[in-house]
Amino acid sequence: MIDAFVTVAAEVILEKAFSLAANEFAIARGFTDSLKNLHNKLEMIRAKLRDAERQKGSEAVTVWLKQLKTVMSEADDLLDEVEYEVLRREVKKRDHTTRKIRCRPSLKKFSFRREMGHKIENIITKLSEINKHALELGLQVEQQIPIPNSLRNETHSYLDEFKIVGRENDKLQIIELLTESTKEEKLTIIPVVGMGGIGKTTLAKSVYNNPKIQRHFDVKAWVCVSLKVNINRLLEMIYESLNGQKCELPTRENLITKLREELGSKRYLLVLDDVWDEERTYWDDFRSCVVNMNSQNGNGIIVTTRKLEIGTNYMKKNSLTLQGLSDDEGWIMFKERANPLPELEEIGRDVVKKCHGLPLLVKVIGSMLQNYSGDKDKWLSVQESMVWGKEEGDMVLSILKLSFDNLPNSISKQCFAYCSIFEKDTVMKKEELIQLWMALGLLQADGTRNSNMEDVGNDIFKILRTYWDDFRSCVVNMNSQNGNGIIVTTRKLEIGTNYMKKNSLTLQGLSDDEGWIMFKERANPLPELEEIGRDVVKKCHGLPLLVKVIGSMLQNYSGDKDKWLSVQESMVWGEEEGDMVLSILKLSFDNLPNSISKQCFAYCSIFEKDTVMKKEELIQLWMALGLLQADGTRNSNMEDVGNDIFKILHLSITQEKDSNSFSYKFIKEAGSRSLHTLFMSSMGKEISFQDFKCLRILKLTYIRQKRIDESLGDLVHLRYLDLSDIFRIVFPKSISKLHHLQTLKLGSYSNSKKFPEGMRNLISLQHLESKHFVRSPKDVGQLTSLRTLSYFSVGRTKGYQIDELGRLKHLGGKLDISNLEEVRSKEEAIQADLGGKRNLYKINFSWNKSYEGVRQKDKDILEGLQTHENVKSLTIENYSSDCFPEWVMKMSTNTRGEWIHLDKLVDVTLSGCHNVLSLPMVLKLPLLRDLVLKDMDSLTSLSSSVGLGSSEPLSRSLRKLEVDGMKRLEKWTDAATNSSTMISPVLEMLSIEDCPKIILLDEHYPHPLVRLEIMNCKNLESIGSLQGLTSLESLVIWECPALLGIPDLHNLGGSLKKLKIMWCEKLTSVPSGIDSLTLLDYLWLGPFSEELDGFPSLKGIEKMRSNLRSLELIGWSDWESIPEEVKHLTSLEIFGICEFGIREIPMWLTNMSSIKRISFYNCHGLDADSVLKGAPREAEYVDINGKIIINRRSSS
Repeated sequence: MIDAFVTVAAEVILEKAFSLAANEFAIARGFTDSLKNLHNKLEMIRAKLRDAERQKGSEAVTVWLKQLKTVMSEADDLLDEVEYEVLRREVKKRDHTTRKIRCRPSLKKFSFRREMGHKIENIITKLSEINKHALELGLQVEQQIPIPNSLRNETHSYLDEFKIVGRENDKLQIIELLTESTKEEKLTIIPVVGMGGIGKTTLAKSVYNNPKIQRHFDVKAWVCVSLKVNINRLLEMIYESLNGQKCELPTRENLITKLREELGSKRYLLVLDDVWDEERTYWDDFRSCVVNMNSQNGNGIIVTTRKLEIGTNYMKKNSLTLQGLSDDEGWIMFKERANPLPELEEIGRDVVKKCHGLPLLVKVIGSMLQNYSGDKDKWLSVQESMVWGKEEGDMVLSILKLSFDNLPNSISKQCFAYCSIFEKDTVMKKEELIQLWMALGLLQADGTRNSNMEDVGNDIFKILRTYWDDFRSCVVNMNSQNGNGIIVTTRKLEIGTNYMKKNSLTLQGLSDDEGWIMFKERANPLPELEEIGRDVVKKCHGLPLLVKVIGSMLQNYSGDKDKWLSVQESMVWGEEEGDMVLSILKLSFDNLPNSISKQCFAYCSIFEKDTVMKKEELIQLWMALGLLQADGTRNSNMEDVGNDIFKILHLSITQEKDSNSFSYKFIKEAGSRSLHTLFMSSMGKEISFQDFKCLRILKLTYIRQKRIDESLGDLVHLRYLDLSDIFRIVFPKSISKLHHLQTLKLGSYSNSKKFPEGMRNLISLQHLESKHFVRSPKDVGQLTSLRTLSYFSVGRTKGYQIDELGRLKHLGGKLDISNLEEVRSKEEAIQADLGGKRNLYKINFSWNKSYEGVRQKDKDILEGLQTHENVKSLTIENYSSDCFPEWVMKMSTNTRGEWIHLDKLVDVTLSGCHNVLSLPMVLKLPLLRDLVLKDMDSLTSLSSSVGLGSSEPLSRSLRKLEVDGMKRLEKWTDAATNSSTMISPVLEMLSIEDCPKIILLDEHYPHPLVRLEIMNCKNLESIGSLQGLTSLESLVIWECPALLGIPDLHNLGGSLKKLKIMWCEKLTSVPSGIDSLTLLDYLWLGPFSEELDGFPSLKGIEKMRSNLRSLELIGWSDWESIPEEVKHLTSLEIFGICEFGIREIPMWLTNMSSIKRISFYNCHGLDADSVLKGAPREAEYVDINGKIIINRRSSS
């Protein structure tokens, strides 16, 4: 497909060059005529490109396209330099205007114009030759058909936006099986079987998202398998899908334990998509692992697979084999996507018929032809395409290539092609990918639709996501045969499973005689050099790579005895083996016979490891880059010279990329000519960028040298600079010369250091992002293209004041504004114009902590910082007035005298607002989910003073409330009791910490709360009831020293999984009803009242034996025993014993075979010897006071 990508690249560069040339007419005085001439030449060639696309199978056309791409790259760089000069002069003019200095013409300006004029004329000459060649090839002028705007609105998500065709009966059959027929069975596995592209995944999605399924199952998880995996890996994938995190210890036993913790009593549905294991024993094993993962009946697993004979007879009984769509069903699907004109319907129906009922092909072709709804020739070309006569698998791939070739424009193709530089499974944020496309000039603003570059990038992303989803569905795992084999080459002696080790082969080094045969064949030594050669081979220690490299290198010096002696006596032979390999590779590179061969070798570093390149193609690429020149002294043309270089290099392209200096040299040699993207990691030396003049994208990670070289400023084409993984970077002053820079990403930038002067000169900058706090550069308001500014720290001096934000009209995303005490008045705050920034969705206002009491000025300042109604997240920190301004209290914005609710708000955080007496009105925020209130010392109630009646809850949508450090808070609302029902009817998590005035809580009324945490509430005396919390899964009561009792827990038996009651020293017994908590898997208790003689009875705890996995008990130093009831917990794996006065470990504990980890803290009667003697025999970890004394896992 290289010819397709060449066509794409050439047209994209033409688009950009055309745009630049057209835009410079009024500015580039001195070479306007040359630019007009260039414009005309580009237009002439552009008109022939579409015909070239049709004929790209022709070798002559392919060569023409490659030549065109080379010239276009030159034009791109040249016009970029012109634009850079325009930007530089714009900055200079602005500075002169600010300082009121007259700008006089300079010799440098005239010199630049003359130089650019010559370069443009040179490119015009090359374009004339290319145009002449195009005429010789017979390329015709063709007009590009405009692309309908409707294409740009197409979307595609996990659930297909189009209705599912022809699968309604299949869907109902699966839903009935899962919810009715098998609901009394513990587990039902339903295989959905069919060939690739038949619609298995689509059907599974429609079942997965069906409302009846949503209501029937408590937990759902989707796992894309897509290859053969062992049972442990499959369990691990299921856990990751359910929990969202990786399992740290992926042993089978631990995975099953973790899955039980996750599922508990919940009925679950799993979808295992694209499964390839069919053996009965595999599925018997899998079923035995998952059948008892929870306590409910009616669990279901849907398995999509191409394997007809999958699994057990029981599974086959429930299996569903999908058939292809009928022609009528296929036409409905096709018509919905392609939206054909009436005169194209006959062609469309014939295309559908040729898809043989495969929904994927119908979707791909339909979506593709939508882009050509008025082009009958295109429809006919698809109908008559050669792909229909191929075998099924080849046909699928050919149609995908046809789909790529027919992506709606060259920009979308090039953006898709660019993604190939990333490694497989690289996760890229959409925003970052669009920034990279922008940096390479692949995106241009669309004035006809008033769309900026990012809008265009979003449209392209939507197009490509649709294409990529279809592509992946087709090509993954197309082989369904058994008997496949994999050869794994590795340096690891202990690789893989025992089965793999059984078949492994460990290679030994060559003997000296074998090495000499290999060396002699390559070096072809003269007789007098044989003795030296044999000694060199001996020093290679039997490593074939070294023998090959040294032999090939010395072939170039077959008559130079001094060179052979210098290699024989080289320092590299005394190094360690790994270092020696790298040193010899470097020696080989340094001794390549000339700079041309070095550059050709270095160019090969742009290809991925193991890329296979034809010699002829590689030589053509070297020619295209200008690395080869004809040699008149030997009557050799460029191909001849290329062949000579290839002979020198073809055994040397086994470079190790781990050597910093070595790989850097490769990149440096190649970079000076063509490198546009460079991701560089772990370089130990200071990097000079003087050889990377064409870079558009630069990402540096884990660079030990924190100071960036001044040569960074020479990268006049640079658009994207990512330093986010470097800690406390030191910028060079020359960064201010990067006038083309669009994106700058930072990690941690020391608050004590300022950005260099002149950052305001980065007038193309659109995104200034930082992972952590950085002080924004001076005069940031002059960066009027900015769309992202992570942090803005207000200062007193000009250039740091808040009015800088007012000029940033396009600002969006997240903005953290700090040091607001430096704002002098409301009028000054208004100048920030936050109300006009409709794309800001997350705003954080913060003052430095004040110890002056009430600071009323804060109210005026916040009044002036009123946000736009689109804000989704609002944080206010360290505000010191006693009430919020009206817009905050009403949670509304005042636009032209009309109050509009901030009804897009999802989360609100108010922290350190010590003097505020009343909470804002959050009742009318329909999307509010999270509310955090911290250190609001003056607040006595969560009621708002803005019209909230006592019967109303705080919010109707709130899912999570955290209150922390509320010194005077006594009650939630004006209602009599502190109940979750008064907070929100859908509240799921309530956390109360350090609220000393909270005395009484009561959860008597039914409520769906899932998690309740009460911590460090010193005066809490009573929790009236918990019986209304029948969905509660986690209960934490910690450091409540005045608490006299905990209510009965019987009502929590059907849900509670985690119980933690700690440091409540007035409690004298465990809560009643604890024996009903049969689903509990995590329990921490103690210490109880010190007046007790020992730990309270745990009678009934044996009822937890099936699920309890983790237990921690805390006692007092005079309690000499731990509760013996623990011995009944046959599933217990983790046991912690703290503060007890025991002197030996009881035998019943030693005999507990389920325990894998046991810890003893501050049990002063025990020492390491007594613990080693009495620890549970099967324990893998044993530690005392944090010191591990047994660790069997690390030794296994």
